[in-house]
Amino acid sequence: MPSKLARSIPLTMRGKPVNVKTPLLVPSFSSKALVDVDPVFEALKPSITESFLVSAYDVKHGKIKLPGYPFAEVMFLDSGGYEVSKDHDLLDPLYPEAEPQDWTIEEYREVLRDVDPIMPTFVTAFDHPSERKTISQQIDAAVGTFKDFPCLGREILFKPEIKGQDLVPIPNLIAEVSRFTEFDIVGITETELGDSFLERMANIAKVRVAMENANLSKPLHIFGSLDPVCTPLYFLAGADVFDGLSWIRFAYQDDIAVYHRNNTPLKFGITDRDKLSLARSYDANLHYLSELKGRFTRYLLDRDENRLGRHGQFFATCLDDLRGVLRGVDL
Repeated sequence: MPSKLARSIPLTMRGKPVNVKTPLLVPSFSSKALVDVDPVFEALKPSITESFLVSAYDVKHGKIKLPGYPFAEVMFLDSGGYEVSKDHDLLDPLYPEAEPQDWTIEEYREVLRDVDPIMPTFVTAFDHPSERKTISQQIDAAVGTFKDFPCLGREILFKPEIKGQDLVPIPNLIAEVSRFTEFDIVGITETELGDSFLERMANIAKVRVAMENANLSKPLHIFGSLDPVCTPLYFLAGADVFDGLSWIRFAYQDDIAVYHRNNTPLKFGITDRDKLSLARSYDANLHYLSELKGRFTRYLLDRDENRLGRHGQFFATCLDDLRGVLRGVDL
């Protein structure tokens, strides 16, 4: 049975339409994945036509420059909480990264004051790994910041409420769903949604259904998910916007993510210099993301999972598993 939660909706900024519809697959650029990230960003601009994400932390510390001309439909400016975090996932030991520098809300606001919205720009509300607030307090803080920057889109990224808590408390988040009207986009990180794929899919579906029950049509953004397997799962569960760094860390080949040094000689041969073949792999990944969005759009025509690629039947099985967990919910 096909997903009823997968959708395409117009992106709006403070009530005004933006010339983009979801789903959005957003390539992220971060110093946490590439110490020397700015040259890569500059080189790949011609391949970015729809959207991209950079970090306010990287902008403040001179690791990446804000664009001086509109080359995409939408820019996302993340708050910098990820870059300043000392947390590590399984990928981090493979990639060198600098020791995080200081990062305060005053520095974040300084970056926002310097933003020239030459293209529609959505800003993520400030978060910091050393700070924890209730869901209600997170909303209050985000609203207080965004009122000072009326030309920027408003996105809240919900975080755990107390220190030592690894996951966002979904029931507490849903209890505040009526206040989501304050924002253009609602975000949660993949790693803070649950301890398994099924739990994360279930929590995405719960939030989406709660928003629909409140007559709210706001995009749901999953931070840190951008690959050929995870992203379709979350799209089918009801999410709308996806960003991540896997397109830098891995190569997309045959609808999975593989090690660049295996992919580049197979795809481009063994004569290219390493930096050239890696650059070609990045560019190929961006084109793959465009194709994956096309698959999502075609899926919405007739809800045939085979349109999603070689893992179509796997995705259909995962949807059945999700229905088994959320009995009584119309998925």
